Parts: sequence; C-alpha cells; structure tokens
Amino acid sequence: MIVDFSFSNFRSFQKEQLFSMNVERGKGEHAENFFDAVDGKLNLLKTAAIYGANASGKTNVLLAFMALRWIVRESGDLKEEQNLSPYEPFALNPTNRKLPIRFELEFVDRTSTRFVYAVAFTSERIVEESLFSFRSGQKAKIFLRGPEDDWKTIDFGSTYKGGAKRIPFFSNNSYLSKAGNNAASADVIRNVYRYFRSFNFLSQEKMFLGGYLKEKNRMDYISKALKSVDTGIEVISTEERADFNSILPDELPESLKRAFIEEHKTQYSFWHKDSDGELVKFEEDDESSGTRRLFNILPIVIETLKRGNILFMDEIETSFHPHIVDLIIRVFSDETVNTRRAQLIFTTHDISILDPKVFRRDQVWFVEKRDNASRLYSLDGYDKNKVRSGSPFGHWYDEGRFGALPRIGYSEVVDAVKMAFESD
Repeated sequence: MIVDFSFSNFRSFQKEQLFSMNVERGKGEHAENFFDAVDGKLNLLKTAAIYGANASGKTNVLLAFMALRWIVRESGDLKEEQNLSPYEPFALNPTNRKLPIRFELEFVDRTSTRFVYAVAFTSERIVEESLFSFRSGQKAKIFLRGPEDDWKTIDFGSTYKGGAKRIPFFSNNSYLSKAGNNAASADVIRNVYRYFRSFNFLSQEKMFLGGYLKEKNRMDYISKALKSVDTGIEVISTEERADFNSILPDELPESLKRAFIEEHKTQYSFWHKDSDGELVKFEEDDESSGTRRLFNILPIVIETLKRGNILFMDEIETSFHPHIVDLIIRVFSDETVNTRRAQLIFTTHDISILDPKVFRRDQVWFVEKRDNASRLYSLDGYDKNKVRSGSPFGHWYDEGRFGALPRIGYSEVVDAVKMAFESD
C-alpha cells in the first residue's frame, strides 16, 4: 500500500512533488474510503483521483510510479554500460537535463511492515539508493548506497539479517533489483522486491488478456459482471483461431511470432438474446467500445482486488458512462470486496464524479502547468473554512476555483479556422 510518493526532475515535473494516500485528519468522513494499514497507527486511502487539462502532466504522475517499478524490477537485468531507459528529466531547463531523477516511496508491504525506498539515477547509473524500515516507531537502515559506492562498499544496517548482503551489481543496476531477485538474499529484500510486482498500469490501449479467461470460472464471473451493467450480454464463449504461421512473415523473429500468436489465437464471442429468447452470437468488434474496454479491464480490476495490488488507470472514463466509472470506484471502496487492501489511483476529466458524496478532500488531486512545468497539489491543501468537506467540488472546479483547467483562446481558434478557409 502506498503511503507517500515524492519525485522530482521527471518528464514535465521540474521541482519535487508529493503525492499522498495518507489519511491525517477527518477520519469520521467517508470511513469506507480508507483502511487501517498498521494497527490503528496509519490509515490509507483506497482510491485517489487526479484532475488536470490535457498535456498538464497528470499522466506523468502515473508514469513516475511505473518508472520506479522499472528501476526496481528491470534494472538488475541491464548489462554493464546499458542506459537506464526511464531517465526522462525535465527537458525545458538545460541544468535539469543533466541532473538525476529522484524518487522516494513510503509504503506498507504485505507483512504490514512500513518502508521508505529512495533512488536517484541518471541515464548511465544509479547515483543514490536506500531502503529503511520503521520498527517500533523508529526509522531503521536496511541499506544505503551513496554516489561513490559499489557492491563492495554499500552500507548495510543492523536490521539486514538472514541472507547474503554483498550481491555484485553494476553501477546501472539498482541494488534492490539485483538482490531482490536473488535466492540468497534476506527475506526482507525479497519481500520488498515482490511488493513492486503489485503495481499494475492500465492505459487507454487494449490490454492483452492472454490465457487469463481460459479457465471457465473466470469467464463465468466476467460474463456475470458484464451482464449486470446492462450490456445485453448473456454469455461469453471462446474458440481457438486457425494456425497463424502461414500468414506471418518468415523473417519475423520467433519470439515476436509466439507473442503475436498467443495474443490473437483466442477469439471471443458475445451472445445476446433476441426477441424470441434465443441466443445470437456477436463478434468482439460488433460490441460497443465501452463494452470492449470493460471486458478488457475487468480481469485486471478483479485480480487487483483479489491480490491486494495497486492499480493505476489513465483516463478512467475513456469509453465509459459516468455510472461505470462510479461503479469501479465504489467497488474499491466496498469493504466487503476490497478485503486485501487494494488501491486505485487514476487520472480523469470526469467532473460528474467530483462529488463530496463520493470523495474526501484528500482523495482529489490536481495537476496544472506554470512556466512550462507541471505542479501537483491536493484539494485538501485549500483553506478548510472556504472549501469544506460538503462543498460542491465539481461545480467549483468547473468554475476554475481550483485551477488545473485548459486555457482556451477562443478567438485564436477561430482565427486559425479562418486561415484554413483562406488557404484553399
């Protein structure tokens, strides 16, 4: 579970930003929207929404989480002198283009232990890296890696026990990535490494379901869920398509061939009842874009809830009616369903759900650009006497009281259209 996440010099963000899922006050408001993470000592939100204009940088908040996940999960596979691909510093300042990106994540893992992991990196190397835990309210060092450290000089704390410590790594490997994927490492390192596997990202693109729906029980509950939201679908069936090898170019690498075949070999059919009560088959392309998207994301949503993972969704409302968006949020807030402490963090333009009946103030975040750099801030940062827990959030946002809206020059748009007419 995420507590706090700070980041700087990443994509459109120049200065340090803080995103928080920590509930510090107002615990009597929407108690169903947060859970007790550590024996009454820490309460964390189940969902958070990020609003902002197009190109404001709100998607970059989610991408920062994914970049951190890559550093932990993938950088250990890099060979010496390979570049760290998530290095995308703030590009509109010459100084920043040479500075490290910095991430710091405070989180609670599946053992209910609280950690802080921090990393700074350039395109060539990890500059700094550290992992601390909180035991008995005190911050305890697990490891600390400075700019000049290598695997022989990295500093370990007294809490790092029970396994090998000095795992060799290159300067472009994070220690956590290298040690976390090593069977000789201590359980604490491997548990933290596994924690980052819980990050799932859903974009607007079609998701690859693979063999997930091959099991009948999974197809049954996905069919039931789709039927319950008025799609008209009664049953979903699958069949294997014909051999693809004959249509794939011979020069295509075998790995790509296998991936293409795995992704496309299963064909889904959607069955609707006609006026006589008979089932009629429709292909996936015959369904609406909203139904197809819901069919694609439901397995990920359900697995997130089943495993207690964290789901990041970019523009959650794409192809959906606002009631479907509200449904997804409500499911994550439902204590009878979200029993394993899953979290949902999403970007959106949907003002209809920006409602004090749905969200607490600390669940709402905004991103806007100032002087070509993005800025992240919370609705909870506004004066409590002016923006109360029952204020009309959506209406006031639409009026521009919270910023993070597109600045539209109507007359300039009209002039551009007229120029197009004149050019013909």
